[in-house]
Amino acid sequence: MSHASRLIATLKESPDCNTLELDKQLGQTCIRGQGMLDEPPWHWPD
Repeated sequence: MSHASRLIATLKESPDCNTLELDKQLGQTCIRGQGMLDEPPWHWPD
C-alpha cells in the first residue's frame, strides 16, 4: 500500500506486481472497480 505516486508508477510497470486501487464509500474501504459478486468470501472467525 502506498501513496507515493512515483513508487506506484514504477511498480505498475512490473509484470510481477498486481495493482489494486482502494476507495472509501460510506465509511467502508473497497477495491475500485470490484463488484459485490467479485468480492472474495469473508467472515470473521469465531
